[in-house]
Amino acid sequence: MDLRLALVKSSFKSMDVLASDELLRNGEEVQQVQRCICSIEVSTNTSNSERLLNGNTSSYWQSDGTCRSHWIRLRIKNNVVIKQLSMNVSSLDQSYMPQLVSISVGKTTSLLKEIKELRIPNHVNGDYVLIENLTTYFPIIQINIKRCHSDGCDTRVHGVKAVGYRLRAKDPGLSVADASAVWFIQLLSMWITSVMPNDKTLKRKILLRTRSALTHMQPLSLSQASNERPYFLSKNVLKEVDNFLTDVVFDSTGRVVPADLDILLSFNMARGSVKGLISTIKVLQNFPDLSLSCNQLMTKMIKSKNTALEKQSSSFYLPLCGCEGGQLEDKSKQNSNNSSSSSNTTNLRSIQVYLTEGRKSVDLFFKAPDFVTLTKLMIKVISGSRGSRQGLVFVYGDQNDFCQDDHVSKYSAYDEWTQQDIQSHLAQELSVPYSENDPVAAFHFEDTWDELEIPVLWYPEGKFVLVKFLEPRSDTSGKLGVKSIQFSGFHKKITFSRMLPPQPLFNPKKELVTVNEIQTLILNFLIDLAQVQFSTKKVNRLDVLDVDDIPVQDIWNLFRIYIKEENFEKAGALIRLLHCLLPVMTSLNEDQKAAIVDMFHYLCQTLDNQCDNTNPMYKMIRQLIYDGAAVFFPDKESRGSKLLNLMDDVEKLIEKPSVQLVFQSLCQFYTTADPMSLLYLPSGNLDKAENFDSQKTLALLENLISVIYRDLCDVVNRNSTNDQLLPLHNLFSSLQATVTYWCWQHLNSNDENSKAIAKHIFLRFSLSIAQKVEEAFQFLLAKKEDVIEVLPKLDKLFPSLPFRQLLILLSSTIEVLDPESRCLLLQHFKPILLQLRQLSLELHELFPDLSHNFWVNENKDDVILKVWQVESPSCYDSKEQISQVFLCPGASKMVVNFDSCCETESRFDYLQFKDSAGKSFRFHHKVGMADWPNTFTFDGSSLYFNFKSETGKTDWEYKFRVTARGSADTILTWPYDMLLLLTKFLGQLCGSTMSANPVTGKTPIILLFDETSEDLCDSALWTTIFRGGYVTPIIQRSLSGNYSTDSNPDVLHLINNMNSAWNWADQPGLGQILLKRCREHCKPQQIGGSEFDQTITAVFSALLWHHQDLREELENFSKCYSKYLFLIDCK
Repeated sequence: MDLRLALVKSSFKSMDVLASDELLRNGEEVQQVQRCICSIEVSTNTSNSERLLNGNTSSYWQSDGTCRSHWIRLRIKNNVVIKQLSMNVSSLDQSYMPQLVSISVGKTTSLLKEIKELRIPNHVNGDYVLIENLTTYFPIIQINIKRCHSDGCDTRVHGVKAVGYRLRAKDPGLSVADASAVWFIQLLSMWITSVMPNDKTLKRKILLRTRSALTHMQPLSLSQASNERPYFLSKNVLKEVDNFLTDVVFDSTGRVVPADLDILLSFNMARGSVKGLISTIKVLQNFPDLSLSCNQLMTKMIKSKNTALEKQSSSFYLPLCGCEGGQLEDKSKQNSNNSSSSSNTTNLRSIQVYLTEGRKSVDLFFKAPDFVTLTKLMIKVISGSRGSRQGLVFVYGDQNDFCQDDHVSKYSAYDEWTQQDIQSHLAQELSVPYSENDPVAAFHFEDTWDELEIPVLWYPEGKFVLVKFLEPRSDTSGKLGVKSIQFSGFHKKITFSRMLPPQPLFNPKKELVTVNEIQTLILNFLIDLAQVQFSTKKVNRLDVLDVDDIPVQDIWNLFRIYIKEENFEKAGALIRLLHCLLPVMTSLNEDQKAAIVDMFHYLCQTLDNQCDNTNPMYKMIRQLIYDGAAVFFPDKESRGSKLLNLMDDVEKLIEKPSVQLVFQSLCQFYTTADPMSLLYLPSGNLDKAENFDSQKTLALLENLISVIYRDLCDVVNRNSTNDQLLPLHNLFSSLQATVTYWCWQHLNSNDENSKAIAKHIFLRFSLSIAQKVEEAFQFLLAKKEDVIEVLPKLDKLFPSLPFRQLLILLSSTIEVLDPESRCLLLQHFKPILLQLRQLSLELHELFPDLSHNFWVNENKDDVILKVWQVESPSCYDSKEQISQVFLCPGASKMVVNFDSCCETESRFDYLQFKDSAGKSFRFHHKVGMADWPNTFTFDGSSLYFNFKSETGKTDWEYKFRVTARGSADTILTWPYDMLLLLTKFLGQLCGSTMSANPVTGKTPIILLFDETSEDLCDSALWTTIFRGGYVTPIIQRSLSGNYSTDSNPDVLHLINNMNSAWNWADQPGLGQILLKRCREHCKPQQIGGSEFDQTITAVFSALLWHHQDLREELENFSKCYSKYLFLIDCK
């Protein structure tokens, strides 16, 4: 629970408002920025400054100047306010580690002002926060390193990170320059259009000059992401140019000469305009038999698309799933299997394949978890005869499980390709394949080449990548060696791919291209770019496509035409395009909304009338509706009302597939995108919120609780889950987290009215859930015979998942509640604890015994939890330092196995490890010697590694494997996990309520607790009582009874008398007399009533009973008191 609670607290902090409403000016909005630094400067050693931003903490920037003169200057991106700035340091740097650091900010380097000075402790490893929560934009932030530990001269910094936000103003409209240009173009257009009817040659001259100019403009060259676009050609100016060309191409009656359509096509491709290209496709639909001489334009379009995709791609990891043509070395297998742990970019390291006799080619198969699009590869081969000579790359999809023999036979025809075949393939420069099985790339290594970047010729989507190495450089070599393969491209998490495999769309060598080919190429062009632009969008990246004013009506009209013509390939392409454009279709005008409504009704009817659920079109439509709630229900009120209506009558969900899908779509939208709007919760100060009614929020939540409670009862009675309502349970969890965070935020505010409203919502919501959870366990107890069988099906339902989530959320909000609220939560959550206790008695198999015997008999096998493979880089400079942290929570030890070939320069190059306790170990010279064993074990769950070189690269450095070992996790049922969470939560409530001490004031109890808590927790007395039988040095008796000694019956009688109820009017017993004297001596604070007194007395009795020394004192006291009574009687 501690880990889960820490994550919740961290989430609450990260969810906190980046900029309050008071800071926002009219028309501004908040945009979070992860990459805030545009450039970096350093005081010295400028060649290594890029290491501060490369994200690799094993590298570092080291200064080279006079003492206390080092600085790092960050230039921040325009209008970005820094939320957090941190610096990565290492304690292993010793005297190079910064100690005293100051932060200066300003607009220029000459106007820097110091705002903070701080000291970095010498035990810190990793990111150390320098500043947080700035409220003003500073173009320059400078880190001044004033002193290093041990008065070191130079300093080392392993990285700098900054996270911030931008207050982005909305589009202010036309600028003066744009207005002037638009005005001029409009005047020109009016003059030309008025003159053209009288001058028949003017139109042809204009189109001729326009066509000539467009031949020099590549597709996307006028897009916002292009560096070639002239500055004066802004979006507004280009729109006006588009209007002008449209007026020229079309006559007054709307007719067009088909041969002139290539002008509109070229111009809209250069702009990357979705609206313009869709409009052109619509016009081309009127000329089905037309063929245009635009093959060069189509080829340029595909090449421009590929270039844009390549620029925006990133490296990704693909695991090796098969090898054909030889046998992998054991070490290579092991290395490749664990490569994911060591690197995300190097996908394969040091593979050695023993070639099968009679074969020269080797096939390496890689499998992606989802669809991938490959843009390029980086292959490194081993030098010499074992390196690869040439090869091919394939990307393909396969719905079946991986079967190596089938995949090998599919591409076996390429095994005989020669160098001439590869050169001929590369010379074709294919942008569209002739066959699905065509290679996407081919490569050839010269004898002196060991590394090669390989571009991809065309970009299909697939789940498998095959790299086929055709032969080693030497015919006599029995091995083929590959150092690394690095993939670049995109992951595409989609549920549908193209309806049909890629087909030969056109021949680049033929002059004319048909309308059908043009339309298909344009649609695929838009789909590929839109997928990248909106699903893998990078921060602060300019858009490739112009998506202003999406032509929804044109897309809907084209879709109906294609369906009527049974052209399902193009209809499916339009559905995919709409799916890609969903993020930018949330602000539609009335005409667009009307088209969306018509389209939505048609898609729902298609789903309801479709019998074949495996049809690709059916899958595309389902995905479009599921992800399009914000588009198909653009109005917030109607969207929320639709969900509430469906939620009130869940029986309707089984009537039609479209109703089920709409319900799931709305639940998914409010779960992930906008839960605040469904809850009617305002943002900012509640005093400024007009017409806010908390009763609407509470009524919605209570209604939702009732629905998921009824679903629980139905699942238990039917012994089967209702899949249609699973999204509703996820929605409730999201709303629960949102309302808890909202209340936590306002309970932390200074406004008393906001606090009162937040407290009311928080308590009523929590108590409503507690009441339903109590009813749920009453129901489960009544159905205890069926609970064991149905229990696994309840894991994601109410109350299993929501109530456990609530307990974790409540634990993070206890600190902001007043004592009255805490006591109220205690009263209403206590019955649930009693019911769980009763459930544990009735169904004890769900609740493992926590006694000492359970942990003694619990499986403590030493299992492998995680493995890392580490190897020195191929080359590095002298005085290089490489660091890495190995962390595995729950591990008891880290085992390091060194390769037998490890060898370093004695006393100069060494490997240093630091375990969890901070103990440092150093190894150098050669493995197998006394001071460098083959295997070394470190205690703890973390290990810090540092390699330091003073001499530069030798023949061998290091290679080792780190294995985290420990006990396997104990699998707990959700009722038992809930019992533990609830017990801890109630304990936190009790502790925080007693700490608040509303009766006697805080100061005396807090001081007493602060002075004694540490000693009490460290005391063996404390551990003896509450650790349940764990061995401590002085233990004589434990709660489990495993350790015991003979006890004096007089002492036992004294203890029992101390805890017995008695009347002070009667003669007290010995234990009661002792208790009275102790109270008179200590004069404790009187808190609570008789139940508190009984509890404190019981704990005090347990302390006396379980501590041997105190028990012996009780025996002596009992004997002395007996002698005293005997003497009294004698007198």
